[in-house]
Amino acid sequence: MVRRTSSDNDIFSGPDKAPWRRSADTHDAYLLKYVTTRGALKLPKYQYRSTNSSLLYHYVIQHYLAWLLPLLPRWMAPNLVTLIGLWFTAVAHASLIWYCPLLQGVAPRWVYFLNGVCFWSYQTLDHLDGKQARRTGSSSPLGLLFDHGCDAINTTTVVLNLAAVWQLGPGLRTYWMWAGFALAFFLGTLEEYYTGYMNLPTLNAPNEGLALIYGIFFLTAAVGPEFWTQEVEALGCGRNS
Repeated sequence: MVRRTSSDNDIFSGPDKAPWRRSADTHDAYLLKYVTTRGALKLPKYQYRSTNSSLLYHYVIQHYLAWLLPLLPRWMAPNLVTLIGLWFTAVAHASLIWYCPLLQGVAPRWVYFLNGVCFWSYQTLDHLDGKQARRTGSSSPLGLLFDHGCDAINTTTVVLNLAAVWQLGPGLRTYWMWAGFALAFFLGTLEEYYTGYMNLPTLNAPNEGLALIYGIFFLTAAVGPEFWTQEVEALGCGRNS
């Protein structure tokens, strides 16, 4: 049981209090729906900690990020950078689903190329939002929540787009692929919850995983979507089986 003082009743009082928090009662009623009192008191002190051992990030990605970061204006909020990344994946998904609404059939090659560009852009902006937050001194728990929320949405977006590329249809293969992606995301978040760190190993989803995904889109744009349904004689089945 946490003893609350009068100053604890409204932890966002003073100049930092948001306009919609008109009273301590309103604030508590909203906040305590989702977190405990102890959690509410610790929330403003939360700091994101992570390690990234990705070879691709250290030898390739971070170098062009260092060139791109100064191009972002300092007035641009990190959450806006995150939102633009989500917009890129929404464009990719809408373009592919327009031609393959049941995750079957083929789309023009430019659609697959567009998907590759959009998911590369998403990966780049997903790295840049955190760097922009540290650059402008605007890191916050809300920013982390928004960033991870967009990543969770894109877990489904990626699976649906890959299913459309491989022409898997709305069946069990698509479901199990989504379940695998979702489980990996959940376990990574669960590890962070208990350890206090987001640990990204040498091969990880945000770096090598996304690179493999937009590589698949670029390959499909180059060789055509029929590549995935062609039968491989050695296997006796198509590449998407």
